[in-house]
Amino acid sequence: PRPEREPLALFVLIDRSNSMGYHIRNRLERSEQESKLAYAKRAASAVVHQLKDTDFVGLIVFDSEPFEVAPLRPLTDNRAVLEADIPRLQPGGGTDFYDALESARRQLVQSRINTKHVILLTDGDTNRGPADHYPLITALAKADISVTTIRIGDDTVNLTLLHDISGQTGGHFYHVENAEQLRELLVKDTTQALPQTPLHADTFAPRIAGASQVFRGIPQSEL
Repeated sequence: PRPEREPLALFVLIDRSNSMGYHIRNRLERSEQESKLAYAKRAASAVVHQLKDTDFVGLIVFDSEPFEVAPLRPLTDNRAVLEADIPRLQPGGGTDFYDALESARRQLVQSRINTKHVILLTDGDTNRGPADHYPLITALAKADISVTTIRIGDDTVNLTLLHDISGQTGGHFYHVENAEQLRELLVKDTTQALPQTPLHADTFAPRIAGASQVFRGIPQSEL
């Protein structure tokens, strides 16, 4: 049987600003089923379905302020909350992902999980200047937290900032004009982030079974 891998610690950050409520092909039409947020919610649900109960997952949505849907917890504790609350998300407000990204960073560091990853999904400009984000980018890289940034739509504002966030932390940057691609893209990115190191539950320590010249002068605790 294949050995169990180490757990992944993943935070998904989703823009729920007012612009996310419009139809993916018509900026002037509001839509419940075909909006950018609707596709983002389906993609986030697919990621939750993809992962194991031993993986750690958290979800923060943001407009002008962050809202924590679920803190970083093992999926065995979080899965029911995420599956129930993700479909209920509604759009409204502006866009500012700084505090959401900082909260994700802090919780991922505290988790002490080896493989830490963030998926940041947004369709618009942020209320803060790009320069405000670079100390946070440095802190993410220092903590070995990779961040994949996904920009939805044909808007090109802040592409450099999103590219720098992913580039300097070892994540990926995607500019997606068709929101229908989000589900496949998020599942693919999460799969690539999964740790490849097998989980070793058993530890072994040598024990001296008999006298030998080879071990003369070596305490058992130092073997």
